[in-house]
Amino acid sequence: KEFWIISISPKFIASNFGYSSFGMFIYDTSPLKPKQKTLFYYALNGRDGKSGIIKEDQIKHIGKTVLLVPYKFADDIKQFMQQWDLPYTFTKIIAGNTEVIGAAL
Repeated sequence: KEFWIISISPKFIASNFGYSSFGMFIYDTSPLKPKQKTLFYYALNGRDGKSGIIKEDQIKHIGKTVLLVPYKFADDIKQFMQQWDLPYTFTKIIAGNTEVIGAAL
């Protein structure tokens, strides 16, 4: 019997079938002290007219500690989490476009 292993990048699949590739980060801020946590959220979301990494890298904050990141920016977020010494999990995702129908919640 022969076995073949084919490695296909998420970007290849996504672009050829009309989808987009993302990375989902689930992070844990519990190791941070309260002041560090505040500074982390400023770096993430921005403050005093400065953009945080969320706006710079077109990230969607989809939960309290969950980020949906365009795949091309995943390495930036990995580095950001490592700078803050935060534990995180990273999952590759391929998704279609989101369509809003009616009033947004």
